[in-house]
Amino acid sequence: MVAGGCKKYDEGPLISLRSKEARLCREWKLEKYTLNDETFDETSSFIWKIEKSGIIHLTLTIDTHEETAKSEWQWADNKESIEIKPFEKKSGLISIFVDNKKDLSEEWSKFRIMKLTSKEFILEATEDNDNIRFEFIEK
Repeated sequence: MVAGGCKKYDEGPLISLRSKEARLCREWKLEKYTLNDETFDETSSFIWKIEKSGIIHLTLTIDTHEETAKSEWQWADNKESIEIKPFEKKSGLISIFVDNKKDLSEEWSKFRIMKLTSKEFILEATEDNDNIRFEFIEK
């Protein structure tokens, strides 16, 4: 019997035969976004493509308009978190979803991994007194 406290991420999985990197590095579609306990179901298409090379791509599609941006990611806290540099600055739709006040040379944002399976990926963070939760599903 395995004790529940032994799992790496609060929401699972308890055990996985795939490495953390193999589960993380793929395309993820944002299914739900929560900001300070207010939940927004995604009607647009918000995709993260996370690559083993440390690059992360963002694709945002609303109606027929699509925009892209990229940044860098890295593991943190013994692979219990990931850090992401601010996405490259863009005008238009992407500017709504990225922090354009940050300089690309500034510190990375840290997201605690709550769940990481091959089908689900959940992150949480607190930034500027805001509690943020991203719930992704495999694309």
